[in-house]
Amino acid sequence: MIPLPAPPRLVAADSLPPRIFFDLTRFEWYAHREPLIWDHIEWQPGAAPVALRTEEMTHVGEYRGVDLYVSTADDSAGSVDAVYVPVSEGFWLPFQPTRRVP
Repeated sequence: MIPLPAPPRLVAADSLPPRIFFDLTRFEWYAHREPLIWDHIEWQPGAAPVALRTEEMTHVGEYRGVDLYVSTADDSAGSVDAVYVPVSEGFWLPFQPTRRVP
C-alpha cells in the first residue's frame, strides 16, 4: 500500500471542485486503460493522487464525462506538465502526457 500525505487543510476561502470522481473505473475509457485525450495529446494516469488545493487549479474542460484541471501555475506559464482529475477531497490524480495525436 502506498502511503498518502494528509490532504491540505481547508479554510473558509477554500472550496471543493463541483464534481469529485471518487471511482474513475465507472468510466469505460478509464476502466479499459485508454488514455484521455486533451489538447491533441494522450495522457495516462500517474501512480498516485497528489494533495493540492482547489484554488491552485484551473478547470480546462471535460473528457468523456470527467472534468479536467491544470495547475494555475502551469496554465499561467503557458506549458502544461500534467492534467488533473479530482478523486477525493483535497486529492487530484495527475495524468502525464504520453504522445501527440493528430
